[in-house]
Amino acid sequence: ADQRDAGPVIVGVDGSEVSKEALRYGLHEASIRGTRVRVVHGWMPTNAMPAAARHMELRPSAPIARLCGSATPGR
Repeated sequence: ADQRDAGPVIVGVDGSEVSKEALRYGLHEASIRGTRVRVVHGWMPTNAMPAAARHMELRPSAPIARLCGSATPGR
């Protein structure tokens, strides 16, 4: 099968050095395949978080944003 038909490369990040390296690899792999990268970050809200904070729109950290270049969140 043509790798270009495989869909986006999905990379999970948490701000650690390992996840930054995974993102670099994902960006490289996507460029080879001619496809997009979808970057995801997950966490579990705790009872200590204010209810309003659970619905905040989060932006990537500066180092992750630089690795992604001009990527648009949610695309």
